Amino acid sequence: MIKLKVKVTKEILKESMMCGCFSPKVASNCAVALAVREIFPEAKVACNIFYPFRPTKRARTVKDLTTRVITSTHDGEEFIRQFDNLKCAPEKRLELPETVVTLDITDEIIDHLSTMIPNYEEVVNAQPNLELVTI
Repeated sequence: MIKLKVKVTKEILKESMMCGCFSPKVASNCAVALAVREIFPEAKVACNIFYPFRPTKRARTVKDLTTRVITSTHDGEEFIRQFDNLKCAPEKRLELPETVVTLDITDEIIDHLSTMIPNYEEVVNAQPNLELVTI
């Protein structure tokens, strides 16, 4: 199993502080999603699920959607809840401490990512907010 450590810095908190205030695209504009944007351009992060990619085909039913979406888990649920609870007072998001959220990177994610970015390990390691960890 590979994990991706995502550092949510003060800069990322500032960039994402208005998330959910004027747009319904909360999951794709939150601090954790923005922190992984260089490697996963369409990432969405919910309280306990990481969506690194958009579905590959148009989903026509709920079953289609759930079978065509690649997901994994993460350990940032408490941070995301705190972040989300401050949408009515976004300036307070800047007071949140910097944190590290660890995303589970499954074989399915690696397979899909390596087709998009053949040298994904180099790209990830070049990002100051990301670190791949093999367990």
